[in-house]
Amino acid sequence: MIRAPIIALMLLTLSGVAASKDLAGVFEDAVHNDPVIRQADANRLAAREARPQAWAQVLPQLTGTASATRDHNSGYQDEIFAPPTVQRFLTTTDTTTQKWAVNLEQSLFSWEKWMTLKEAGREVAQAEANYQAAEQQLILRVAQGYFSVLAAVDGLEANQASLEAISRQLDQANKRFEVGLIAITDVQEAKAARDTAAAAVIAAKRTLATSEDQLLEITAQKYDHLSRPGADMPLKSPDPADESRWVNISLEQNLSLISSRLGAEIARDNGRSTWSRGARTFTRAPARSSTRRPPPPSTVSSTTARSACSSRCRSSAAASRSRRCGRPSTCGSPPGKRSCRARAPPSVRLATPTWASSAASRGCRPWARRSSPARRR
Repeated sequence: MIRAPIIALMLLTLSGVAASKDLAGVFEDAVHNDPVIRQADANRLAAREARPQAWAQVLPQLTGTASATRDHNSGYQDEIFAPPTVQRFLTTTDTTTQKWAVNLEQSLFSWEKWMTLKEAGREVAQAEANYQAAEQQLILRVAQGYFSVLAAVDGLEANQASLEAISRQLDQANKRFEVGLIAITDVQEAKAARDTAAAAVIAAKRTLATSEDQLLEITAQKYDHLSRPGADMPLKSPDPADESRWVNISLEQNLSLISSRLGAEIARDNGRSTWSRGARTFTRAPARSSTRRPPPPSTVSSTTARSACSSRCRSSAAASRSRRCGRPSTCGSPPGKRSCRARAPPSVRLATPTWASSAASRGCRPWARRSSPARRR
């Protein structure tokens, strides 16, 4: 029955030791979680892109474009070959046009671009200086927060010990008052002292909570226990022990001063870059382009329309046409031979001619050749 409380106490002790953090561990957490240092790192990474962008303006600029256009057209067209025959054509045309162009631009001399490149290099250096200054400020803030928590813990322990001592004095004053050794005023003074000590404990707890919240803001971690410096911690004096030398070193190596000097140089370069916008620039820009349009493939389909006329009417029409042109009729002639077929005008596409109607009414008899007067005799 005794071993269980002992084991539980040992586990609590080990867990408290495991949860303790030293100053180096707290600083490592702050490097990954502090919003100020992360903002400085993001600004540094963004400023690093200024130099490649400025250098890209000096390098050759190659641009290219390409396009393809396809046109589709279709429609009907009627054509009369021999009345009353009309042939309709469906014409479909697909056209594809391809274009491409390549432009190469090389800046031979541009004072504005070179000044922009110089300004970008100093902007990168300024961002690096600002980041290193933020790192130094982070070290200072972590150390201040770490030791503020330890100081608040010590203050709380001291106030709690004072409260316990004053509470014992109040108990003794009450006992002495009961036996008549002291007056009631002494008891009231002991009570007032006890209340003051209790108020001091409350203030110490509030100070500890504030210090822990400030450290939590930097590290984003809640620590149950922080390692305290040991009694054998060395306290070294600054070397060299000369204030004037430290002032000179800070004037040369202080990162905030270096960033301010770089900012002044960037402002001067910006003024020179603005002034150089009106200067002459020399640029070489060869270009090449091409347009390709192959001959469009066409698709033609025909539809033949005929009037409701008998073969005898077509023979009569052919005989009539042969008489008009003075040639024998070729109606019914085999394909490939020349025929005397006159193309009708568009106004009479499907209308049956009057002479064909009269021939049909007479039974479509062949036209008799009139004999000459000499033969009549």
